Amino acid sequence: LTPYRKVFKSTWRALQKLPLSDDADKKYITCIVTWTCTCPGFKYNACLLCKHLVQAVGDVPPIFFIQVVRRRMVPFYRHKALTGAD
Repeated sequence: LTPYRKVFKSTWRALQKLPLSDDADKKYITCIVTWTCTCPGFKYNACLLCKHLVQAVGDVPPIFFIQVVRRRMVPFYRHKALTGAD
């Protein structure tokens, strides 16, 4: 993996483990389609990730971290695994 992808993967894995507050869905607007969230964590994360988005997607296959494409405009990431968890 490239240095950016290593940071992306480690950040993603760390955010998967963080607990979500019970009222997070009422406090923040999260959209997987545009890959945006109104939480402060998203705004200041270098990889444009937050626990709300990562946990909304659910588990991703290992190949995801090699194949995901970062963009400069919304949606910031493109990959077929970036859909809502069932």
